[in-house]
Amino acid sequence: MDRRDFLKALARIGVAGLSARSIATASERTIERAWQRLASEPRVFYVRDEYPYTLTTTPSDNAEVAEMIATWGEDGAGNSPMDCATGQGRAMTFFYHWEETAEFDIRLVDGDCPGSSYFGAELCSSIEEANQTAIDLDLPIRFAWQGV
Repeated sequence: MDRRDFLKALARIGVAGLSARSIATASERTIERAWQRLASEPRVFYVRDEYPYTLTTTPSDNAEVAEMIATWGEDGAGNSPMDCATGQGRAMTFFYHWEETAEFDIRLVDGDCPGSSYFGAELCSSIEEANQTAIDLDLPIRFAWQGV
């Protein structure tokens, strides 16, 4: 698993502490420091307690997202503010741009039927299985029920 790619995916939703451009050009030492910082406090994706089990992030990410939006013009992240306007959008954007998503049983939905505006990253396995996969892959992310 490429740590730089993982951090780039987090930067796209504003939670890596670095812009996509700075991650692309950062030294290996800087990448390692950012990784260790994330490892000490894994990013949590929350699962709605109703079907479909849509993934979301917390409102506390809003300040980080605002900072990211301010840098989009600078670093060419390729996102628009609507991509990350909600926790559900941030989770969808992260898992869409991260190549390791296939390791988890996560379904990406962008309009579940013609004319539908529903989009989301849906966890199809149990939270326990997803967390065990994250641990096995040494990834600084975890999954938890929303509101618990």
